[in-house]
Amino acid sequence: KSVIMESVSLYSQHLTTGSRVFVITGGTQGLGLGIARQLSQQGAKGLVLVSRNQSKGDSVCRDQQQQQKNNTTDGCTTWRFVAADLG
Repeated sequence: KSVIMESVSLYSQHLTTGSRVFVITGGTQGLGLGIARQLSQQGAKGLVLVSRNQSKGDSVCRDQQQQQKNNTTDGCTTWRFVAADLG
């Protein structure tokens, strides 16, 4: 069997992101990072990524802030990282 993956948007008429800060566990890679990027593109005020690896988290937040500065269409989301092992 083959599985067809489609891009799924988080957009909802009922979800306003502009004045909200979101906490995303596992946000430094994969699905968590994809969700964080979509929330940023939809105007989230802030994102707090939570994961175990401090250097990776700091790097991801720094890279996303830089991309935002280079691309004026992505708004001005504040990206922060908190190191935590939730397992």
